[in-house]
Amino acid sequence: MSLHPSPLSATPDAVAFRKFIDLIQQVSSKQVNWDPLIDIRVGHYGAINSETGKLEVEGNVYDACFQQSLRQQGLGINLTDPSYQPIKGAIEDDIIISSACVKQGDSLGSGKPEVLFLDLSVKADFQFLEGMQGAILAMRKPQQEYIPQGRFLNVIFEANQLKDKYLVTSTCMCPAYCCYLSDQFGEKVTLAFVTSGGAPSGWWTDGQASFLRTERDKAGRYLYTPLYSIECRTSWFQRLRAHTGMCVIGSCLYGASILTSSKRVLSYLIVAVS
Repeated sequence: MSLHPSPLSATPDAVAFRKFIDLIQQVSSKQVNWDPLIDIRVGHYGAINSETGKLEVEGNVYDACFQQSLRQQGLGINLTDPSYQPIKGAIEDDIIISSACVKQGDSLGSGKPEVLFLDLSVKADFQFLEGMQGAILAMRKPQQEYIPQGRFLNVIFEANQLKDKYLVTSTCMCPAYCCYLSDQFGEKVTLAFVTSGGAPSGWWTDGQASFLRTERDKAGRYLYTPLYSIECRTSWFQRLRAHTGMCVIGSCLYGASILTSSKRVLSYLIVAVS
């Protein structure tokens, strides 16, 4: 596995976003994109920068040059075959992911007058623990795209280019997102997506944290990739260890959750990959 360090400007924004990445990755089991507008596609491969957490893309397995290299290496797979092309999943409900030690509900701030007049597709309230930073990632109607499982990965990981590299096996794209990192003051925050009601469409929050990033494409295009999944070539023993060596973070897990706009809470496991 490749973890490439590089000089990182220690700006407050860069440090805050690295903290945001770490907190969300602890509960989502996916990689967090340093800048969701950066183009990360299924099939990209490269190294993870150990300081920024950014994927440094070196190529894509669906490129013609990669296909030619596969033939030269004697790996008999034709990636232009429709059965090996990326698969797009269904458009999902709005999803909000909160980090560990963040208490989440839908009634903590339901009486706030500033949100009563708005038409909302999703609204959630959060209580952050005092003295600890917490993170929220919200995605508007995300859609996943992923590599077919089975023979595809078994053959692809034999390619010389993927030695000690990470391969993007799925992406989660959306037309709007919100990143929020608390300031350790134990604040209560309401987050909602406004659809009408006299206010501009988009994410709304009453949070006052110093790190808040929101973007929305007015045309509803799926331009942003906040999350993606990666895999690397490992032995069967390492794969087994990665999927059974789970690390539970004690009582601090009580607030870790994923909430959809239909108020379904999704269960998940935290896997320690080493």
